[in-house]
Amino acid sequence: ICWGLCFITTVFSGFLSIQSSITSAADGAHTKTAKFLAGSFVPIIGGAFSDALSAMQGSVQIIKTTVGGFGIAAVLLAFAPILVKLTVFRAAIWLCKIIGEILSAEQASGILSSFGDVLSVVLALVLCVMMIFIISTAIMMNTVSAI
Repeated sequence: ICWGLCFITTVFSGFLSIQSSITSAADGAHTKTAKFLAGSFVPIIGGAFSDALSAMQGSVQIIKTTVGGFGIAAVLLAFAPILVKLTVFRAAIWLCKIIGEILSAEQASGILSSFGDVLSVVLALVLCVMMIFIISTAIMMNTVSAI
């Protein structure tokens, strides 16, 4: 299950990055064409308009980078308590399983081992979702910067 989750996450991130790079290239071509047309064909204010568009894009990029950085930090802070709880639960289950094996409680050890496996899958699922959020945010930040 964990390998399947990793594969699905990788495929999704790959499709998202391919789509974003194609869209970014098309948007960049449109923007450069608009700048060229404004700078070349508008006689008096074309150059000023082109420069104003470049300044606006720089400002938008600064805002985008700042918001994206805070977005990634927010995702990390939102998932941190869940990850800590799952890790503590897995450590407690592992410790109880070891104690059960020492005391020769085979049924309890088997149940605890299965529960530990379930917690491993839940932890992998939470990590995959967190990484999808972070990768998607980074791809979107990179896409807008190419414009």
